[in-house]
Amino acid sequence: DTIISSLTCMCRPFTFNVIGKLAKPYFEDDIDKLIACVCDKHQSKASFQKQIEVDEQEFLVALAEGRVKNYYQPIVDTKSGALVGYEALARWMHPIYGLLLPYVFLPIVEKCGLSPELFDTVFSNAIQDIKLHGIKHSISLNVAQDNLEDALFSDRFLARCSENNIDPKTFTIEITERESYSSNVNLYKN
Repeated sequence: DTIISSLTCMCRPFTFNVIGKLAKPYFEDDIDKLIACVCDKHQSKASFQKQIEVDEQEFLVALAEGRVKNYYQPIVDTKSGALVGYEALARWMHPIYGLLLPYVFLPIVEKCGLSPELFDTVFSNAIQDIKLHGIKHSISLNVAQDNLEDALFSDRFLARCSENNIDPKTFTIEITERESYSSNVNLYKN
């Protein structure tokens, strides 16, 4: 129990949402109960949520003021159970609505062509978190296709790593699922 409490405290600076504790040995039923509890909480919150109305200007201000933060989802080796890295997930800390998930702001990003700005924000946050919190594992960063089509993307990426004394191998660049899916759909249409 001391180890679990210590790990819970260690997660707080990384803004992990600790949903429960599982002590070894744990069983599939224990995991199912934990997931059911989270789902129940999410369902009850969802039924009382008010309509979220945000606009492009609000999101631009949020980017400029540093209110788009990274949340880190652990990536775990399924065979060994060992932590192998994190995926950086963008979240908008809205002054009225609180924590907003990407489904709220990604339509704004796409409509206004803000993919480079969003990537830069998530990348900057990751660099800062590595320096402040000493993250030792790799970090996956989602990138939209239009970012990768920018001829200077890789040069800027490598320069930022160099400026901050961070090995570029620390990062894994992942094309967003939406982009990957739409690319595959286009391939099949032709």
